[in-house]
Amino acid sequence: MAISYEYKLKVEKLIDPYCITNEFKLKISFNEGKINLAILDIKNKFLFLVFKLAINLLVRLIHLIYFLSPNAHSYKIGMRNNRLKFLIAKQLTSEETKDFLINKSRMKNIALSGWGIRDWNLVNKYKEAIKKNMEYNFLNLINYKRFSKNEKYLFVHIRRTDFLLVDSYKEINFSDYIWAKSINSLCKVNSLNKVIIFSDGEISSYMKNIITNENIKIKIPRENKKNTFLQLFVKYLSNADLILCNASTLSLSISFVFHDYVYLPKKSKSFFKRIPLSTAHNISPCSLNWK
Repeated sequence: MAISYEYKLKVEKLIDPYCITNEFKLKISFNEGKINLAILDIKNKFLFLVFKLAINLLVRLIHLIYFLSPNAHSYKIGMRNNRLKFLIAKQLTSEETKDFLINKSRMKNIALSGWGIRDWNLVNKYKEAIKKNMEYNFLNLINYKRFSKNEKYLFVHIRRTDFLLVDSYKEINFSDYIWAKSINSLCKVNSLNKVIIFSDGEISSYMKNIITNENIKIKIPRENKKNTFLQLFVKYLSNADLILCNASTLSLSISFVFHDYVYLPKKSKSFFKRIPLSTAHNISPCSLNWK
């Protein structure tokens, strides 16, 4: 959205197993901030895998077409494990930045895969417009309603499985002990006695015991017929008193709409670090997942 606002460009993203377009097209369009987005919820695991495979094949096909076309460019950016393998595309170096891609896109259409062109300064520049756009488009899609809270709580999002594959993300791969101590410390300082935990892996009994031994209640929401994962995630994050996460793009993006800062676990006496969202892109190690 920020790039489309700043450069008056039409930026498109291929649909994926979670998001489609409301016109059932293959690409989600960000045209000066406007979004044609819809949420996809495939309950059947086999159909989900088939759809994911089809999208992966489509990405490779588009790159091949753009690579061979005289009126287009095909590029790949970032580390190999941050994108699909076997893409037919020119590898961009660190010197070839967002400005390079913007200039090329004014002459020809571009297919790009990988991480590396986020511009958080631009996001901050258009913060109010983006927040308004997200509230109107994205939150309406998941039937979001802010609920009246009966109790205060800490929201926690633990990213592990994919981060473990990237050496440069070791700084934000925290042990069960560090996560538990961070949760307990934040709850104690802010007089909270409940924590809502979302994680891409199982929460160990060891971690649970450290937390509950401090008389802190744990809730791990599970999707059901009434609420999808995304609905639950946004509902609990938006209404949280505090957010603890390790540079999750999803957590930071939704926090951006509702909060001014998040907390990061820390291997020290305090066990946590406060991260303003306006400067998160410059604060290590959060910046690992935002540059």
